[in-house]
Amino acid sequence: MPIPEIGQPLPDFTLNAYNSGTAYHLSALAAQSPVLVAFFKQSCVTSNMTLPFIERLHKNYPALAVIGVSQDDEVDTTAMVTRTGVTFPVVRDDGWQVSAACDLFTVPTVFLVDTEGAVRRVNMGWNKAQYGELSGDIAGLLGATAPPLFTEADNVPAFKPG
Repeated sequence: MPIPEIGQPLPDFTLNAYNSGTAYHLSALAAQSPVLVAFFKQSCVTSNMTLPFIERLHKNYPALAVIGVSQDDEVDTTAMVTRTGVTFPVVRDDGWQVSAACDLFTVPTVFLVDTEGAVRRVNMGWNKAQYGELSGDIAGLLGATAPPLFTEADNVPAFKPG
C-alpha cells in the first residue's frame, strides 16, 4: 500500500505507550477529535529537530489528539522522549507493522487525520513552511485561530530531509 494520500484513510492501529502499556487506538481517538500522528526515530537528526514543534502544536491546540509513534526500542524511545521533553502520548511500533502498513520510507512523517479517519495533511521530513501550513490546517479543523508556531529564537532550516 502506498503512503496514504489526502482524503484516504490512515490504516487503523492500536499501539501501546512506551512507558505504561496503555493502548492507543487511532479510530477511537479520531472519533473524538482530529489526530496528529507523528512517526519518528531516535537516531534521525530531523526527528529530533521536529519533535519540539510537534510538542508546540500539542500545547497550542488542546482539542487536538497528538500521538508520537516511535520506531525504536523502549530504551531509545525513553531517551528520545526525555531529551525532547514531549508531553503527548508516545507509543512504540514494535516490528514496524504500522510503519509498513503506511509504507513509510522516511521519518519524521506526520499525518493529520480528521474525525472521519481521513488524512488531511502529510508532512515528510522537515519543511518549515509546511509545518506552518499544518498549524493552519489544524486550526481550520478545530475552528480555532492559528497561533504562531515559530519564534524569532527558533534556529531551524527551511528544509531538512528525514
